[in-house]
Amino acid sequence: MGTYREYYAKYGRAGAIPEEDFRGYYLANIECLDDNVGRLLNTLDRLNIADNTLIFLFSDNGGCPHTGAINTPLRGSKYTIFEGGIRVPFITRWPQQFEGGQQYPHVVSTLDIVPTCLAAINTDVETDLDGHNLLNALANPDTGTVHTEPLFWEWNKQYAVRDGDWKLINGKLHEADTKNLEPATARGTALYNLANDIGEQNDLSQTEPEIFQRLGTLCENWRTEMQDDPAVVHTPYSGSCRPMR
Repeated sequence: MGTYREYYAKYGRAGAIPEEDFRGYYLANIECLDDNVGRLLNTLDRLNIADNTLIFLFSDNGGCPHTGAINTPLRGSKYTIFEGGIRVPFITRWPQQFEGGQQYPHVVSTLDIVPTCLAAINTDVETDLDGHNLLNALANPDTGTVHTEPLFWEWNKQYAVRDGDWKLINGKLHEADTKNLEPATARGTALYNLANDIGEQNDLSQTEPEIFQRLGTLCENWRTEMQDDPAVVHTPYSGSCRPMR
């Protein structure tokens, strides 16, 4: 197959695979994932440890537009920090501790996985982590959100902050990144209320100037903090998602 770059250039977009076939290949991959998750769960059942095993299933980013993914009604995709790029499936299972078939309606982050696992094993290790223990939230999904502080993202030349239902996003992209992405990719800074506009279509930066300014200040302060943090490794394509201390 050659190098990964060669593989991706050939098969990562229409070309070697006809564009009309991409969706079928994408769905076949999803079905393969589902089959193999089932094999894992069946193995846990066979070993009689399924009820006391904590499982997380999540995606690292939203679907990629040139590999057959459809993120509707979310805007954007992998390579963006619109909701279509950062809002992903997040499923957890631990039959001995919480009931299945429920939906937790509040914000969670993959930052929460390690604190949750540490709590699950009753560790007394001193940690300084950005995430939260989700066990109580998962056992009581009607409780409030564990994330009362803003969450921040940065990737490439894009950055965003979410505080409650409000989200400010600066979607400036390298020109190379806009190929095969949605034509309406933002070229500046915009403000959205996700409770009313999950598709991020209505920019409220002009009608809500105080919120726009407050979130912009939060984001700039966070970016400065990250630049000054010796534990953070920065590359031209680095990504981050952590609250400001």
